[in-house]
Amino acid sequence: MLSGNSLRNRDWIQHTEHQFAGLFDDYYVQNYAHWDSGEEWIDLPHELTVLTEKAPDFSHPYGVFAKSIGTVLALQATQKDIIKPMFMLFCGLPLGYINEKYETFKKDLEAYEGKVVIIHNQHDTVGDAEAVKAYLGDVVDGSRVAFIDAPGDSHDYEDYLILMSELSMLRESA
Repeated sequence: MLSGNSLRNRDWIQHTEHQFAGLFDDYYVQNYAHWDSGEEWIDLPHELTVLTEKAPDFSHPYGVFAKSIGTVLALQATQKDIIKPMFMLFCGLPLGYINEKYETFKKDLEAYEGKVVIIHNQHDTVGDAEAVKAYLGDVVDGSRVAFIDAPGDSHDYEDYLILMSELSMLRESA
């Protein structure tokens, strides 16, 4: 489980882990170093190193649940063969960050061979769902990469019924 950048995401991901209790046998929640150091932004190379150290302990098969900057971390980790998830559930893509600092996001998403579901709030404050859909274009094919335009006016993803439902379907199809 890979959360968003801000410190309040630490509480959110811990709460989400409890909401998901029983869906999977085991969980790994990455606690980002900048949450403890007081830095404002995630250090992606450092977090990739941490993930590299933890990934050999993952029970196979496994999936990834990621929000915001965590989606970037997850996709970079798959492209570097650090992790090999059977599926990924993304919510709240950070479109501004992707456009500015991760130009190959779309290409890397296309290259990932597992199933991906992207849930994005219609009026997410980090990026509107229509803009994200337009960016993704034909990568969203409905079979391997699906996009769910969820009701919402924030970058918060707390509709645990839809999150749990999508995770369950992804797990069953893996």
